[in-house]
Amino acid sequence: MRRMFLMSSVLLAAPFFAESVRAEVCIADEDCNNLGYTEDKACSDGLKCPFGEKWHCPDKKCQIGWILNSDMSCTENVESGKTPIGVIVAIKDDNGWAMTASPIGKSVWSTMNNSTGAFQTTNWEEAIKDYNACDNTQKILQAGNSKIYPTAWAVAEYAPNGASGTKGKWCLPSAGIFNSLYTNLNVVNNGISKLGGTQLSNDKENIWSSTEYQYSSMWLFSTGRTASYQGGIIISMNNTNSVRPVIEFNIDTGTVVCRPLPDETGCTNGTETVDDGCGGTRKVCKKCTPTCANSPSWCQSSSYELVETGKDQCGNVCRQCCTTYTDTITDSYCFYGTDSSTQLKHCSSFSTSDNKSWILAVPTKRTYSDGTVKNLKSCIAPSFSTEEMCNFKKKAYPIGSSTQHQDCRGY
Repeated sequence: MRRMFLMSSVLLAAPFFAESVRAEVCIADEDCNNLGYTEDKACSDGLKCPFGEKWHCPDKKCQIGWILNSDMSCTENVESGKTPIGVIVAIKDDNGWAMTASPIGKSVWSTMNNSTGAFQTTNWEEAIKDYNACDNTQKILQAGNSKIYPTAWAVAEYAPNGASGTKGKWCLPSAGIFNSLYTNLNVVNNGISKLGGTQLSNDKENIWSSTEYQYSSMWLFSTGRTASYQGGIIISMNNTNSVRPVIEFNIDTGTVVCRPLPDETGCTNGTETVDDGCGGTRKVCKKCTPTCANSPSWCQSSSYELVETGKDQCGNVCRQCCTTYTDTITDSYCFYGTDSSTQLKHCSSFSTSDNKSWILAVPTKRTYSDGTVKNLKSCIAPSFSTEEMCNFKKKAYPIGSSTQHQDCRGY
């Protein structure tokens, strides 16, 4: 603004100077082009030449409704060789904010009813003065992880195609930015159409802001009739609404306003170091495979006991339903078979000459930890094939021997 005022003083001083010099100089100085009034078309914030219909219009690098490109340049239309990333929806002082041409998704604002430290007001006239979109977003990110604040973290992880370097630089819009969007809705929709995006009309979507109403409600943008008296903003509880990030940039320098992403908190499996989006580093929760997330919390059978077997990578407790039992060899049977490796004992028909043609099937008695007793037979013998357990191990067991086992199941 200072530059524009300075130019104004120079232009307005010229006629006064002309009166104090010779007439031939005055004629030259009264030429609008020589005095800097070079525009034929009037502009609302420009200066009109006092000697004609020429105008001086300030050089605008960016305007609301124009396109912001990945190199932070502003263009009125899509230009070859540039990657558009959004449409400018607000300008304040030397900074501008561009919004995505379409939503990046939908989500709830939070899974908890807590104040985050972001700007909070129940007065819509105060809310539309809030332009601190990125400061608000930072406070939300610091207040909890992606499970608690999914909308803010979705914005933090967003980067448009062809502009991966902008990841971490996008923010949730604030109510003040929405007020500017509402005021300039037609030119913004025109810019959105140039990018093939989803226009904001007929209350098709409600967009989350980073401005809080109170601990359980937030301000959001709506084109509906109910929002017209509040600068385009209404109040919403934690419903599912649209997410359209904005990116803040400096108009004079053509650089993005970068705010480092905060460390993630509440990690159950340790942290790892990643880029913070602004050239530094931050701590994030380690990725994990939840192999025990569905471990049983109770056992279907009273003979089974719930046993904890450790934790998975995500910190979930691993559990199994286990029962302890003892198998005791109580008898032996001999029948004709083809297993030549079996040594036979306790078989009345056993002889040295034909021991390669006999197989030993061993019936057992199973005693569970709760005292339940069950008789089991080897399923090797055809007559015992209906039993669920196969205890035959290609060797003979002495009668009376016993072995303890543990049977564990996932349920």
